[in-house]
Amino acid sequence: MLIGLCTASAAERIVIVDAGDRGPIVGASVMSRSGVIVGLTDVNGGIRGLKRSDFPIEIHSLGYEPQVLTETTDTIALIPAVYPLSEVSVSPDRPITRVLSYARVFTTFFIGSDTLKLYMTQMLESFYADGKVKGYKQRYFSRPKGVRLYANFTNKNGLDSVARFGKNEDDFVFWELAILGSFLVDEMPCIVVEEPQSMRDGEETVSVNGRFGRETIYRKNGEIFTYYTDFLKNKKNHVSSPFLMKAMGCTMDFKEQTAQLSYRVNESGKYCVEDLIYGSCASEMIARGKVYKYLARTKEPIIARTYAEVYPVEFTYHTVGEYKELKKDSKSKIDFKLPEYLPPLPSAIAALVERIESAEPKK
Repeated sequence: MLIGLCTASAAERIVIVDAGDRGPIVGASVMSRSGVIVGLTDVNGGIRGLKRSDFPIEIHSLGYEPQVLTETTDTIALIPAVYPLSEVSVSPDRPITRVLSYARVFTTFFIGSDTLKLYMTQMLESFYADGKVKGYKQRYFSRPKGVRLYANFTNKNGLDSVARFGKNEDDFVFWELAILGSFLVDEMPCIVVEEPQSMRDGEETVSVNGRFGRETIYRKNGEIFTYYTDFLKNKKNHVSSPFLMKAMGCTMDFKEQTAQLSYRVNESGKYCVEDLIYGSCASEMIARGKVYKYLARTKEPIIARTYAEVYPVEFTYHTVGEYKELKKDSKSKIDFKLPEYLPPLPSAIAALVERIESAEPKK
């Protein structure tokens, strides 16, 4: 009887909030003891359906210290993380900024009774100019200059296998869905955000309803300015099913789609790549289209939950001529560079990486 009560209790709703203002934390990733993303917090910071077998769970949300929860409770308060805010200087004689960013993506796929955990790290190269520069056209997408992928597949019988995950015919559908889930990571270094006028007039938090059902929340807390968007806040039932994808046989229901950018506060109220500390996005989607089912060799819908992070790690400044030469070099790779304030990996994912790398012959 006691076991039954514990299981029922563990399935109750848990709410995750900011330890300071007690506001809900939306899009936080909740991982089970095995590293499976068992859920993303909803618009109220809540998550349901946790089972006793999921515990201990690890809660991750960029900008907060990760927290491990060994048993169920009503509310969890996350403590804001502290990041070093170094000064960045821009040279007017070299108007093109090249930024290298480190990104990591956590995705869990549920394919019928089978589960696939995918962990991907990337080095991204972006270019940005503040204003118009002759000979330069702004690009809003980064290009990968290094990729590492790790996978863990578990079937309904509990048997599992691990591998470095490659982009081949058999696993292309999962690569594609992982990239789709991390929908804003490659754009984040190029996004420019401006404080709303009411915030410049003294408000610390401003909420704005935008186009296509989204809601954007601006927050200024000490030296950090945060731009948070829930792309589905005002969608019916908090779900979006793009018609174009359905017409192509790629029916997809998006149930969660959030993004957050955090910047160093400046006096201008305009924030761009030099001010960016980190960005994150989270999504939950159900792939119901016949194309996805065919490629994944399944008759069941594919559920994909993704949590992704991006961190600028290096800035260099270039002339237009230097930029054009760099742009031509599309194939070379760069060494991975980690930010000083990178949060630790969830323990199950760290174990997966160690398991795969220790099994491979050293080069």
